[in-house]
Amino acid sequence: MISAEPHAGTLPPCNLILRELPDGGVAVSFMDPVTVLDLTANPAIQVVGEEARQRLQRVMERLNAQ
Repeated sequence: MISAEPHAGTLPPCNLILRELPDGGVAVSFMDPVTVLDLTANPAIQVVGEEARQRLQRVMERLNAQ
């Protein structure tokens, strides 16, 4: 990503929140990387955002299945 867009290091999706729920469970939420990385017009960066979104969604699905 950095080689395609030198300033992209300021954009990666790093916002992740874990909250304890009243029933003792844990809620996980994250900022949509596609939204953040759409701030650049570079198509290579937008592809990275979509891949990051898919990976984060898989993690959330696995956590919710437990």
